[in-house]
Amino acid sequence: MREARSAEEYKAALAEAKEQGKLLVAKFFTSDCYVCKSIFPKIRAAARDNPDVLWVKLNGSDPEMVDLFKALDIRKVPYFHMVRDGELVSELTASLNPEKLAVFRAELAAHKPAAVKELSSGSSRCPAA
Repeated sequence: MREARSAEEYKAALAEAKEQGKLLVAKFFTSDCYVCKSIFPKIRAAARDNPDVLWVKLNGSDPEMVDLFKALDIRKVPYFHMVRDGELVSELTASLNPEKLAVFRAELAAHKPAAVKELSSGSSRCPAA
């Protein structure tokens, strides 16, 4: 998981994901957020288990990122965007709450490249199950 330290770096990551046909998961956090720190090991494990996804973290405590957080209307953290082909396909908050983690995992599975191909090819398998 890499960190975008400016709006330009985030835009470059979005362009890279689009060019490579990958899902991009953006994790929005702040340095003083306890939940952000607590959930990080679970998100890092998800990143490790999904190497076909581009993972980017953005720190709202960084003065360089404040305007981007405002432009994207990020009002609470941790918050996640899932972007595919340059389009926002999912946005959600997550915590150590099992239900919220389950929603995060289901959204991730539903929007990964393999899942999208299965859906477009008419597969009857549910990717979020």
